[in-house]
Amino acid sequence: MNYSVLRGASEALHKIGADALIGRQYKGVGAIIMGHSVVQDRADLVDPGIQISRGFLERIIKYYIENDIDIISLDAAIERLSTGNTKQFVSFTFDDGYRNNLTVALPLFRKYNKPLTIYVTTAFLERRIDHWLGALREIIRGHDQDRLGLGGKVFRTSTSKHKTVAFRHILRCIEKGEIDVGEIHQLARHKNISAQQVLDADALNSAELQELSAEPLVEIGGHTDSHPHLAQLSLDAARAEILANASCLADITNSAVRHFAYPYGDVKSCGAREFALCKELGFRSATTTRLGGLFPAHLEHNTSLPRIRLNGACESIGFMECQRNGAIAAIQTRFGDPVVIA
Repeated sequence: MNYSVLRGASEALHKIGADALIGRQYKGVGAIIMGHSVVQDRADLVDPGIQISRGFLERIIKYYIENDIDIISLDAAIERLSTGNTKQFVSFTFDDGYRNNLTVALPLFRKYNKPLTIYVTTAFLERRIDHWLGALREIIRGHDQDRLGLGGKVFRTSTSKHKTVAFRHILRCIEKGEIDVGEIHQLARHKNISAQQVLDADALNSAELQELSAEPLVEIGGHTDSHPHLAQLSLDAARAEILANASCLADITNSAVRHFAYPYGDVKSCGAREFALCKELGFRSATTTRLGGLFPAHLEHNTSLPRIRLNGACESIGFMECQRNGAIAAIQTRFGDPVVIA
């Protein structure tokens, strides 16, 4: 995806109000925003699919406040759907359990007295994952030469923009099998970078999770034990993933887990079976990564809720508004059913 083109097109549509016109049947009454990691400075952005900058997060919070768009909790969002209240709202969510949700994001939400939900994966919390992705990010971020060689390929890394492009290109090579994850670890060792140390720096620990859960503005949600594609597991294994995660988080926070986010959240990772499972397990909401706004009809489909993306590759008010106003969903669905439920 060419994010420069997407950003430019989104900003142009929003500037003339075409996003609201195109998306008027797709806007809904509100939207759930999906973020992940929040870095202190835009110069630190390397993984734009997961990272966003503190500056843009503050900018979009201020934009919603100034434009009288309510920033509310997930509980309040579900309640809002049932009341007939059509005042526009957004709910902020952050996936996985990054430490900077505590150190960088939370101070902003405190500053403006606005709520947020943090979905936590227990394997991330307990340091049980292979954090090669974080190691790759740190390799590229710290590479001070013009080019980086990996897997027989060469990637430009002389500027911040080159670094983000290189990161995305390497991920595509890994997905295609052109670069092996073992090569990432080998290069990391050569550069004295430890994936385990990067994980320790990136992820919340139990004490920090307790600190977050004690904050009145924060809701802690579930995100499975090991972050698998749930649809690719047996039903019993999927149930075990969700329950182990919820039990662990409840033990640490001394509070029941009421909200859940599906890892990956696309059509290959969760579907009707997983939606029914989360309903059976009693979650008040469960969110996907399908793009769309919230409608009153989602009360009947509260475990298959869509979200919009807070994306470091496209830090733009126009992009966020084209999502919230329904224009991107209208185009993506080819003007099909506006209520995204599967």
